[in-house]
Amino acid sequence: MKRFTLFGAVLTAAVAVLAGCNPVENPTPKFSSGMDGDLRVPAGESKGEINYVLENAAEDGFVEAKSNLDGEEIWITDFDYSQDGTVAFNIAANGEEQEREAVVNPHLFIFGWKRPELRRKSDTGCKGR
Repeated sequence: MKRFTLFGAVLTAAVAVLAGCNPVENPTPKFSSGMDGDLRVPAGESKGEINYVLENAAEDGFVEAKSNLDGEEIWITDFDYSQDGTVAFNIAANGEEQEREAVVNPHLFIFGWKRPELRRKSDTGCKGR
């Protein structure tokens, strides 16, 4: 009788383990910027936007854009992600005669940390007078 009980317990445990080991594979997210090259803007205050495509989005992922500006030279501000597929931002007026230049890069983040293999640099330059 002990043999049948042991066999039944082992069989039940094996079925439970095999039934629980069927992981659902989530496809890898694909992120790409829809813009290559420069965005030229007039010297006055304006708005800019970068379009992107995100396929197989992760539930806990998000898109964020940053510029290479810092300190007193920050003239690209207020990144807006409210519209899917677009990162919008404000460009402050340029009171100088000299053109200015910046790089804005959108990135895909998952679990609160950047996944380098999913990062796509757009190297979108914002130039203005």
